[in-house]
Amino acid sequence: MEHKDLEHYVVYHRFQVSGGIFGTATLMFLGCMGCLDGFDNVTTNLSRGIIFGFTVMVVILTFGVVSGAHINPVVSIAAYIYGDLSGTMVLFICTL
Repeated sequence: MEHKDLEHYVVYHRFQVSGGIFGTATLMFLGCMGCLDGFDNVTTNLSRGIIFGFTVMVVILTFGVVSGAHINPVVSIAAYIYGDLSGTMVLFICTL
């Protein structure tokens, strides 16, 4: 592998890992913040489900291009089993 190809490979995988980290952080922040009761806001099971559904949609639309929207380690493991993701990327995504 040439030096230029190696740099491209490293930068691409950094984007993938950072996209997964930010995607998971967005899911946790927006999903959990949407389920809080306060400021005269009372949530129901339906509203919580809708909030998490829209949050997952936003994460997939925002980070899916970069990281494949692997916001759940089980999805990453399944992608590895089907051959869509390398073993090193699975380790990076599942440990971070």
